[in-house]
Amino acid sequence: MLRSLFAAIALAGLSSCICPKASETLQPSVNNLKWVDLFNGKDMSGWVPVNVKPDTATVKDGMIFISGEPTGVIRSERKYTNFVLEYEWMHTVSQGNSGVFICADPSVVKPDQPYPLGIEVQALENDYGMPKPERWYSVHGDLFPVWGSKMTCTNTRAENKSRSFPREDRSLPRNNWNKYVVTCIDGNISLSVNGKFVSTGLQATPASGYLCLESEGAPIYFRNLRILELPDSAK
Repeated sequence: MLRSLFAAIALAGLSSCICPKASETLQPSVNNLKWVDLFNGKDMSGWVPVNVKPDTATVKDGMIFISGEPTGVIRSERKYTNFVLEYEWMHTVSQGNSGVFICADPSVVKPDQPYPLGIEVQALENDYGMPKPERWYSVHGDLFPVWGSKMTCTNTRAENKSRSFPREDRSLPRNNWNKYVVTCIDGNISLSVNGKFVSTGLQATPASGYLCLESEGAPIYFRNLRILELPDSAK
C-alpha cells in the first residue's frame, strides 16, 4: 500500500525525495510546484479559531503555542485536497494529547462535540496512558477518522480496527521535536514520523477539507509548518 502512495508522490513531482534523477522527466507545470509556509513566525495570520479562545493559540518565541484550554481547534483559512504537509511538534508535559486534523469539516463542532469531522493525525506524548497504556491506541503516529468521516485503516489491532497503527515506534518524548510529513492524494494518506513512513490510511472521505490544529488539555508547540499542494487527479 505504501508503495502505491510513493509512486503517486513521485508522479506528482516529489521524486527528489525518493528518486532524484526522475525529476528530469517531469513536466514544467509539475516542476513549478512550490512549498508554502503556513506560519510566518510572527502572528497567527492564516489560522481561524473555531471553538477556542483568542489566546488559546498564540505565538511564543517564533512558534505556535497552543495552551490546551479549552478543548477545540483552529483551522486553516482555506481547504486542501492533494498535498504534502510538513510540521514539527513538541509536548512539554507528560501524557500530553493533541493532533492535526486533515480533510476536516469544522461545521459539525458544537458545545458537547468539540472536534471536527475529518482524519486525525494524532500527537501523543510518549507517557500517555502510563503506567498502564492500553492497546487501542499508540503514541507513535496513529491515523483515524473522526465524527462521521471514513477511512480504510491499515495495520489495525484486534483492540481497535478503526485506527491505522504505525509499523514502527519513532516518536520522541516530551521536550523533543517530532517531525511529521503527511501526504494526502485523493484521500489516500501516509504519515512519516521522524524520517520514515510508518502509517497509512486509504480512501478517506471527505477527501478534501481544512487543516486543523487541536487543543486538548495540554500545552503543545508547532513550528516549520508548510504545505506543497499537488495537482488534481484526472477525472
